Amino acid sequence: MTLIDAIGFLAAGLVFLTFWMKTLLALRVVAIASNIVFAAYGALADLTPILLLHLLLLPLNLYRTWEQTRLMRRIEAALSAPPQVEMLLPYMKARRVDAGTMLFRKGDAADCLFYVESGTVEIPEVGAKIGPGGLFGEMGLFNRSGTRTASAVMKEGGRLCAIDRDTILRLCRTEPDFGLALARLMADRINPPPASVSEPAESASDLPAR
Repeated sequence: MTLIDAIGFLAAGLVFLTFWMKTLLALRVVAIASNIVFAAYGALADLTPILLLHLLLLPLNLYRTWEQTRLMRRIEAALSAPPQVEMLLPYMKARRVDAGTMLFRKGDAADCLFYVESGTVEIPEVGAKIGPGGLFGEMGLFNRSGTRTASAVMKEGGRLCAIDRDTILRLCRTEPDFGLALARLMADRINPPPASVSEPAESASDLPAR
């Protein structure tokens, strides 16, 4: 067996190995290796079609690998950070709400999520307050009954922004990092993380809001 044949068999073996990969990132890494070896084989064996094919596939696989690693970093960031409200604002409708206004009651149909631009919202069942920058109303959008699990009252007048359920679900499908951040927020509502000594006991993004 010549050296060129050995390189060809190695390249073929790497392609075969890609079919054994269980994760996309590992598959891409092996595919990149096969592209490099196949390009070398095509050059040494004077097989121009194989050489050109793998010279074209190599940058494509490199780009897809970069995309995959970037997505993994976005997902990790989403699991450690609150949802990016800036993503929601273009889809939201803002309105002025007077103090004492009942926004919704426990058991009402949940059709939107709210963002506090100014003012204060109170969740009477748990005695929690949500100030500017806080999100609330997401729990009812995802529970099985589709109803509010607590009430919300405008304690101090201000401006609220609302986004409907269908738009939230669409964003969760198209922006997986946002969907994961929203899931983490809901998990924190159910099981709040212990407050740090240096942090205030109540955070707008960590309060129970249904």
